[in-house]
Amino acid sequence: MNLLFVDDETHLRDLMERELSDLGHAVTLAANGDEALRSMDAKAFDVVILDLRMPGLDGMGVFRRIRSRGEDPEVLVLTGHATTESAIEALRLGAWDYLTKPCRLDELKVVLERIEAFHTLKQENRTLKRDRARYQRQPILLGESAPLRAVREQITKVAQGDAPILLQGETGTGKELAARAIHEQSTRRDRAFVVLDCGQISDSLLESELYGHEQGAFTGAVHAREGIFEAAHRGTLFLDEIADLPVHLQSKLLRAVETGEVRRLGSTTLRKVDVRIVCATRGNLAEAVSCGRFREDFYYRLQGVEILLPPLRDRPEDVPLLIQEFLRRYPSPRLKNLDVDPSVVACLAAWNWPGNVRELENVVQRIVLLADRTPVQLHDLAQFGVLESGGSASPRGRSLADMERAHILRILRETHGSKSQAAEFLGISLKTLYNKLTSYGLSAPD
Repeated sequence: MNLLFVDDETHLRDLMERELSDLGHAVTLAANGDEALRSMDAKAFDVVILDLRMPGLDGMGVFRRIRSRGEDPEVLVLTGHATTESAIEALRLGAWDYLTKPCRLDELKVVLERIEAFHTLKQENRTLKRDRARYQRQPILLGESAPLRAVREQITKVAQGDAPILLQGETGTGKELAARAIHEQSTRRDRAFVVLDCGQISDSLLESELYGHEQGAFTGAVHAREGIFEAAHRGTLFLDEIADLPVHLQSKLLRAVETGEVRRLGSTTLRKVDVRIVCATRGNLAEAVSCGRFREDFYYRLQGVEILLPPLRDRPEDVPLLIQEFLRRYPSPRLKNLDVDPSVVACLAAWNWPGNVRELENVVQRIVLLADRTPVQLHDLAQFGVLESGGSASPRGRSLADMERAHILRILRETHGSKSQAAEFLGISLKTLYNKLTSYGLSAPD
């Protein structure tokens, strides 16, 4: 933490600077009240350790100034002249504690550890409230089509229990939104919702991410760290792209899911956790089991309830609603109340959307950024590079494989051959993009 130590005794300031720095805190010193206020003008502090009797502006005067200025560091009074009156006044102003000199260092260390733990809890609470408010404002799985209504009904039914949930669906269909909806409708809604993308973290770090580690457990483990199981205690743990989890870690994760116990790397202590598991995969997990890429016992353990997220091409009636939502979410920087012509809506609803809702969102964002007039017309789409022909011919007259190939190659042309940019825009992994190019008979440079 950032500490301000205010005392007129030079030897005590020097001692505290050395000792508190050794505890890992950043320490600023002030010899009197005026110097303390100048330091607070220049920098924000987590804790002010304040002597009461000092020449000039005394400690209680500094304390009153801190509160009158609306600043909220924790104030720790440390005095060699304790009185009942000063203690009452300090506590009335909201002092964290009132300690008398000489104060033992281990006593001060304990107080600072409590303050730090309190600050951590406050920050976590703010983050949870902010995240919850943000996701409550955003529509969850927006649409009124029959397939999507069926998914929402399933979510409502399963949310109240603790059985593991397996979400399956193509990239961009809203699996994380579905997981958050399950969490928000559950009894765990006031606890943490923790996300781990199993496909975006290296094998060497995954075990540390899952279970945490003790100080010195491996090179670079300077401090002890809790894993995501502990972070999600009494909440929900969302394991995205679970099929990408290395086989050698599946058995360890299976044990944690079954027993509710985790052991940090470098520790011999088992920690009990209460976590609801929600997993997601864009592939077919049963097929991964038959190919030996996923443990069968782990699959059955995660298969408490399966929910299949429908692709956007199976619910075209939701496209107009989604377009309006994205236009609301991403207002034009130049045009007020930007809208699109009904012919544009019809064209976009007819498209097959291999990237699903995420791809539609990207298309609407591009329209918003490039549009010079409202409403946007059908022939504007070709100018914006949206779809292939501006929708003059119904894309449903072509096979999905042909459309997907044409769409991927068009995106590659737009990104000037950058596979990483194209994969990001398409909402697929770079590995998937390379596999598709290979299936088209193209090498990466082509």
